[in-house]
Amino acid sequence: MSELIHITVQLHGRLAEVAGEPQLEYALVPPVRVGTVLDLIGIRRPQLTELLAACELTVNEQAAGPDTALSDGDKLGIHARD
Repeated sequence: MSELIHITVQLHGRLAEVAGEPQLEYALVPPVRVGTVLDLIGIRRPQLTELLAACELTVNEQAAGPDTALSDGDKLGIHARD
């Protein structure tokens, strides 16, 4: 059985305002990619779907894309293009 990886999602700008909180925590079964987390956020928080479609992504403060793989303890930053 795979161990879970823990991801911290940091929402910035309008995303944090609409979500009502600046940070989300997820424990997921690997392998996990940034796009998977974006899909999960859209399902759990549909009010963010439009904003997520036009955002900048970072993993541990480095530029990332939907295909970027995530590891245990990673911080996914999602920056709204306001």
